[in-house]
Amino acid sequence: SVYASQRVPTTEIQLNSICNSIYISVFVLGLSAYAGVLTFFENERNMFYRHKAALMYDHKSLTIAAFWSEIPFILLVSMIFTVCFYFPLGFVAVASKFFYFYLFVTLNVALWTFVGQMFISLFRDAVTAQGFGALFIGMTGLFTGNLIAPQNIPQVWIWAYWVFPLHYVIEGLLVSQYYGSNLQIEAIDGGSWYISLQCSPEEIGCYGTPYEYLLWRFGGFFTHGHLPYNVLYLFVFVTVTNIVKLIGLKRFNFLSK
Repeated sequence: SVYASQRVPTTEIQLNSICNSIYISVFVLGLSAYAGVLTFFENERNMFYRHKAALMYDHKSLTIAAFWSEIPFILLVSMIFTVCFYFPLGFVAVASKFFYFYLFVTLNVALWTFVGQMFISLFRDAVTAQGFGALFIGMTGLFTGNLIAPQNIPQVWIWAYWVFPLHYVIEGLLVSQYYGSNLQIEAIDGGSWYISLQCSPEEIGCYGTPYEYLLWRFGGFFTHGHLPYNVLYLFVFVTVTNIVKLIGLKRFNFLSK
């Protein structure tokens, strides 16, 4: 409803607001997926320990079942979010761009869901998993490039920008939508982007494209050429979380005396 009267951005302030809204929305969506899976998977894990002791099935069975049982939920939640969020933000009705948006939202929900399962397989209970998850959440939220622009992150911390996964989601969402856009965005008079566009005070208005704004705001770290690598990294990250979950279920039994 925030964008009901002005869906398509025309000014730098409006475009910046959309970028921040995307960051906040997908972050909260991911946190909801993470928090929702902890207690549920803890109950499944504890039941698995009993079945394993009775030689009914092993860790591979639970890992596979926990993965595939979450897929319909992830796809449905991501589609609902995409339909409710995509058009109110004024994104163009182009199938490829809609697909990219849905793809990155889906990968976002998936990574948080499977991180939650991974932590439950590694720690005694949901409370402990929440404690260690808070560190992961804090680092992930801080080093997306949104709160601290990538070019301003100290070199000693730049590894966190590349390791934690949310920045790949945000970059994918923003770049896939605004690359090739011909929208004219008016820069704030005398602002940093205004200066980077080399506008002069004699000009009536200073304009650039949304993609030019992204290149400026994120210091060239967010580019269209990264899209396939963003998708690849997120798929690899989801795969790694499930492998670690498999190892955790095999090695640990927190119900054993």
